[in-house]
Amino acid sequence: MEEEKVIDPKYPVFDQMFDEMLEEYPYMNDAITKRIFFIEQKGLCEYCKCDLYKEILERRNLAIDHKNPKRNGGNDNMDNLCLTCQWCNSSKKYKSTKEFMEYLKPYFDKKICKEDLSQYHKYKELHKKFSKIK
Repeated sequence: MEEEKVIDPKYPVFDQMFDEMLEEYPYMNDAITKRIFFIEQKGLCEYCKCDLYKEILERRNLAIDHKNPKRNGGNDNMDNLCLTCQWCNSSKKYKSTKEFMEYLKPYFDKKICKEDLSQYHKYKELHKKFSKIK
């Protein structure tokens, strides 16, 4: 008797996308890992807390990120990995989680959109430099 597949009604597109990824790349453990983190993190980005399901629907990639980057001595253990939106993954680069959360602070406190954060931080640095000159 063939086993019937149960699809999570809340995330049907998510399940379908991962099934397609696994069919296309059967050797790819990334899809399974992403699914595990998606469920553990309740569908939210580890850092900015955006809705990852919405990111998937908008055809944006999700990324597995090292909380403590390998460059800084981090490892590939599950407790050092998390699921992030594409923006957070590309913005975090080699920052530690603590440094990146500090970088995100204006996003949470001042409601500055994520895309404008780099400009905000550049302006803040310039402001510091010029205020020292006076």
